[in-house]
Amino acid sequence: MTTAPVPGEHLTQYERAVCYYTLPRVTRPLTYGLIVAYGVCLAEALGATVFGVLTGSRVWTVAGTVCLVAMVVFGMVVFTLRTFLNELRQRRALADARAVPDAVDSDLPDPFAGHLLLRHPRDDLGHMFTCCTDPPEREYRVRRVGSRRSRAWEIDLPEGGAPCVVRQLGAPPSFSFGGSPCGNLLVSRDGVELARITSRGFSLSGDRTDVRVFDPEDMRYRIEHRCIYHADRLVGRIYFLRRSLYLDIENDHFNLGILAYYAVAL
Repeated sequence: MTTAPVPGEHLTQYERAVCYYTLPRVTRPLTYGLIVAYGVCLAEALGATVFGVLTGSRVWTVAGTVCLVAMVVFGMVVFTLRTFLNELRQRRALADARAVPDAVDSDLPDPFAGHLLLRHPRDDLGHMFTCCTDPPEREYRVRRVGSRRSRAWEIDLPEGGAPCVVRQLGAPPSFSFGGSPCGNLLVSRDGVELARITSRGFSLSGDRTDVRVFDPEDMRYRIEHRCIYHADRLVGRIYFLRRSLYLDIENDHFNLGILAYYAVAL
């Protein structure tokens, strides 16, 4: 079964600008400082409860228990509210962008000059799907060829020749709090190793995946919250919009390692 690009999908320039520049600012992830502060408060409340139990002090036990329950409830409310507000900000920004007509001709400089934009369907990928530009001048056909225990994919390139092969290294993680649900990946072509994708999973600073490209030159990328960094500079982003998943990256930093992550690891 082949999944074709989503018909009728079109990303306007204003929507693209909102997805690339605005959404990372209005949808704020949990920060390291906030998590540490909340953890310290929980630890203090738990410590007071334990101290009360060990010393037989009813006052410390009751006070610590009340504080602990209050902190748990407070955390649930605050983190849920934060998620809700992030979703609300994102929906508002995208709704405002959707209402702006697409600019055909403009004297303003194009902020995405020198960028490559690819998209593929967000859901129901099946065993084969297509990553393409809009309009579809360049297409990459991705098909699953491995088993459930040893996942592998082949990516047909527009220039033809041997496909790019993406193989899973080791078993997939039993669960994932971020990073790639496929685990670590090896990217090769014609038996030559081109890149390795290493999922760091969830940490206090957020999900992180490292992409190291070996050919045509050694380059390292860090991907956090779907933002792609090279030498600590933002060079691309991956974002969802409606029924499509987009890769928006500078041409100079588009390579088979980044393509493999975008097509396979999300």
